[in-house]
Amino acid sequence: MKKPFVPGAPFQVVWNITNACNLKCAHCYEDAGKRSSNELTNQEIIRGLEIISKAGVTSIAFSGGEPTSNPHITDYIKLTKELGMYPAMATNGYKLSKQSKLNKFVDAGLEFVQISIDSLNPETHDSFRGVEGSWDKAIQAVENSVDADLFVEVATTVTTHNIDEIPDIIEFIRDIGAHWFMIYNFIPTGNGTNISEWIFLLKIGLNY
Repeated sequence: MKKPFVPGAPFQVVWNITNACNLKCAHCYEDAGKRSSNELTNQEIIRGLEIISKAGVTSIAFSGGEPTSNPHITDYIKLTKELGMYPAMATNGYKLSKQSKLNKFVDAGLEFVQISIDSLNPETHDSFRGVEGSWDKAIQAVENSVDADLFVEVATTVTTHNIDEIPDIIEFIRDIGAHWFMIYNFIPTGNGTNISEWIFLLKIGLNY
């Protein structure tokens, strides 16, 4: 990052750029899938980026839904870079599994990518994400992003289905070259209200 942080402005804005998504995640807090009828237009998003930049925000993280579903996402990343902000993106990695697709994001100026991996077992991940083959796509996206010298973060939502895998996931993503590991707690909103029993609660006993 090269833009100074201005006190009073958020360091980073996470922008859910669309509600459209190519997966059907069981835990999705947005209940994503189809594009919402009231989503901002292309010009409104461009204006929004300009306003955010003038406010002193240092970084924009595009999320969703699935941000790669927006047909103008690389244009927004390019503009973010031109406005002096640090462009990042949170994705399921499905589209970035194709090197040619990833190259377009790199060429646009993407610096940081967060890719979700919820298990080392492809079947567990795919059932969680609702689309067969999504695990293979996510792993390939991580490897492609590492090879492209992006800063790569792997994110895992912890539930009763994968809590025992966390140490092995950490070792695995270290071995494939990811830089950061982010653990998200499962909050049963959106689609997640249907699987509230998956919440993992850590109980700590205190002796007095």
